[in-house]
Amino acid sequence: RDYYNFFQQQYNGKEDTSVSLMDPVYSWSGGDFVINLVERSRINGLLLLTFSTKMYSLLNTVLPPGYGFCIIDNTGKVYIHSEAERSLKENFLDETDNAGLLKAAINSRQDATLSNVHCYGKEHTLFIHPLSQWLVMHPVARRSFFLVTFYENSYMAPANMRILVFSLLFTFLSMLLVILWLLLNH
Repeated sequence: RDYYNFFQQQYNGKEDTSVSLMDPVYSWSGGDFVINLVERSRINGLLLLTFSTKMYSLLNTVLPPGYGFCIIDNTGKVYIHSEAERSLKENFLDETDNAGLLKAAINSRQDATLSNVHCYGKEHTLFIHPLSQWLVMHPVARRSFFLVTFYENSYMAPANMRILVFSLLFTFLSMLLVILWLLLNH
């Protein structure tokens, strides 16, 4: 694993135990997507302490239809995706047809909202949020990480249409009742 090489090269023989890493990987034993939490061991003779977990809050999330999220680095590589089969297998910038706006948001390292971005074959609205610099997920290269949440725009149109139709219908029925009341009382 990359984190072993990182600790071997950077911290072998040093007493610093403050570095902790989070590295999403596919398990060699079962092939499952898991997240390894790694830190330098405080026990003499041991280099690393690792803990492998599925982190259900990230991997088996329950989201409304049309919604999703992913954690990407500044190159667009997807580390964790709400659809687990996409994790570590795609580049989010390659999935969008206009990656220029997304790259600009990533380079500025500020919160951004992008409307009408075509990705995964449909129009989406994206929210990009830079994650803290102290978060180290991939030890080989220092990278910036971003949380990208998105929703499919077509899911919002039917809801808005239902609200509009209900409002117009209620207004029309109210108007009919007022006219009927006026006609009966005169």
